[in-house]
Amino acid sequence: MRRVCIFYCTVGDDVLALCRFGEVDDLFFVLCGTGVCIVFQNHDSFLLPLFPSKYGRGDARHGDGAGKTVWPMEVKENIEVLICTVDEGIRRVPDVLSPTVRGDVRYLVSFQYTDKKWLEAVPEMLKRRADVKIVALAGRGLSVNRNHAFDHSSGDIVLVADDDSRYRDRYFDAVQRTFASNRDVDIALFRGKSHEGHWLKRYPETACEWASAPRWTYASSWEMAVRRRALARGVRFNEHFGLGSEYLASGEEDVFLSDAVGAGLRIVYFPETVVETDGDTTGGHFLDNVRVQRSKGAVFCYRYGTFGAAFRCAKEAFGYFVRRGVNPLPLMRNMTDGIRYCRRINDGKSRRRRG
Repeated sequence: MRRVCIFYCTVGDDVLALCRFGEVDDLFFVLCGTGVCIVFQNHDSFLLPLFPSKYGRGDARHGDGAGKTVWPMEVKENIEVLICTVDEGIRRVPDVLSPTVRGDVRYLVSFQYTDKKWLEAVPEMLKRRADVKIVALAGRGLSVNRNHAFDHSSGDIVLVADDDSRYRDRYFDAVQRTFASNRDVDIALFRGKSHEGHWLKRYPETACEWASAPRWTYASSWEMAVRRRALARGVRFNEHFGLGSEYLASGEEDVFLSDAVGAGLRIVYFPETVVETDGDTTGGHFLDNVRVQRSKGAVFCYRYGTFGAAFRCAKEAFGYFVRRGVNPLPLMRNMTDGIRYCRRINDGKSRRRRG
């Protein structure tokens, strides 16, 4: 029988502990808080970098200083998919889950209900899956529901999802690979496809900082993946915005990312597909939904202040007139109502750009 020892220790960034145990026949690891794995094989030792971005890919050293090339090990961060649903939507949640039960992926279902009768509608399949946790919440409001999911989550990386989202193993692998290669990224934005395999909207072709993304880009919740440390900074969805809120119907993603920038978090877009969904967003109904028009004005006010918002609202309304012949006056009136609402709840003081 081969004797193998595995130790875990936390040490300072510049300290590596080299140990030798004569009783060990073949192999053991010392996993250090620095992200370096010290491997002993046949009583020979070398340093193995876990995180290539910090120590250089394939750069390993013998204990005696001689060079040796060793492929780095990967430490996968676990993923928690936060599925937000309300009332009868709970019946669609089983379709969100990947058929494969993985040890590094689990699901948290934040289940809002407006009547206790819906608590009886939870599918048995969800109750049987060991990788699924359900947390119920009375009331309405998508941003309230998202925050409820954040507050009950525990994954290293959380994916924001809806009850019409669909996932495949390769999508989870892409998320883990992206975060493993970009350890200073707090929030990653990805791409989504329709259930038929079409792009849901226009996406940049290359990775870019959210601050420098083309101005025509916008983020949807189901494209977001958030590190645990970002949630620890207190970043949450503003519950005045989003579907089911008191006065507005959208804009919660813009405000969330704006607040994340204000908190000093790094946001990067990556051209990786990580979800399939129907892609019918509330914000896509700008011309036929007064609440969405108010939301546009409120988001402009939140990000740019009153005067900046007024200018952008006028530009938006005039643009629809030029391109589609839409009467700009009702649009301007409703967006101005959104500006007033934002000033009332936030004093119109926030001027955080996409950043």
